[in-house]
Amino acid sequence: FARGVLARFVHKPNDPTSMASNSIQSILRTRKGELWVATNGGGLNRLINPAATQGPQGLNSSGFIRYGTREPSPRNLNSDKILALFEDRDGTLWASSDDQGLLARCPGCASFEAFLDNERHLVTGRAGARSDRT
Repeated sequence: FARGVLARFVHKPNDPTSMASNSIQSILRTRKGELWVATNGGGLNRLINPAATQGPQGLNSSGFIRYGTREPSPRNLNSDKILALFEDRDGTLWASSDDQGLLARCPGCASFEAFLDNERHLVTGRAGARSDRT
């Protein structure tokens, strides 16, 4: 976004490129310039091309890509209740959920990996399909 420009994004029920929910929990801009929005009930939302040319009234009209329980693979997550976001020094995006543990997306990966505590076993795998690893 250009400095001094304020953009407003809201959920629009009939627009699949709008925010999936207006209940925002966390916002993260990665070192690569990606803008991620964590929501309570709408999963994750990634702004499409945040450096795009500004639209009418200074708003960026590029939209969002949604990641959540209702999205097809590789954008499927095991939770729509995302609380916090963090990018580590390797560029991995970490997301904590309210009900399904921790999610991670490595740089260059299309999907998220889920990390859960399942009776003292670390459970990992694609967010939609889990496998035990001890």
